[in-house]
Amino acid sequence: MSANASAARRLSTPLAMFMREYYRNAMNLVLLGIIPVLLILSLGDALSRLASIFPDVTLTTAMGQSMGALWSAGFLTGLTGFFMMVGARAADRRLVRAGYAPSEVVLLRFASVGLLGALATLVSYGILLTRLTPTDYVQTFLVIYLAALIYGAIGILIGSLISGELEGSFALLFFFVMDAFIGSPLFGSTSEVFAFLPTFYPTKVLLGLTAEQPH
Repeated sequence: MSANASAARRLSTPLAMFMREYYRNAMNLVLLGIIPVLLILSLGDALSRLASIFPDVTLTTAMGQSMGALWSAGFLTGLTGFFMMVGARAADRRLVRAGYAPSEVVLLRFASVGLLGALATLVSYGILLTRLTPTDYVQTFLVIYLAALIYGAIGILIGSLISGELEGSFALLFFFVMDAFIGSPLFGSTSEVFAFLPTFYPTKVLLGLTAEQPH
């Protein structure tokens, strides 16, 4: 029992440290409150208005707001993954010197991004629920969380390849804009190339759920 408790404490201590790094940065909390509101309440409605210009595009306000929730959860988790990796090198080296295996540190980083992605998903999903009632609460949440995990992994990848915060932020933002807008119904999704976008399938499932269509 003591060995199990010691092993659990060995894993929970650095994980708690990673989580504290997040909420000690006030900007993370500000973005957590602002980005879902902007993307769900403002951009979602704007997209539906823009879609009305195109005769062959069907994009209701509810669909636009649903995509806003998916985008906000994904973008917030991507930023978390990126900045965690950029600022993690020195701390991770200390953990390895303290006796942790590199694979343990990597898995703990992924776990912390997954937990923070769940937080971003909960906030985005909660704001979305103030605007509409999903046909399937669990599926809607899981699809949004899937998009968050995908972007968390992308943020980790970019943070591993690009050490500069400014350069990496622009790379993540550019990738996100390409994925979000080109993969949206406004630009059409018939091309097979769009299937390679990270949130192509989560978006299709979410829009199907919102429109009460097969998915």
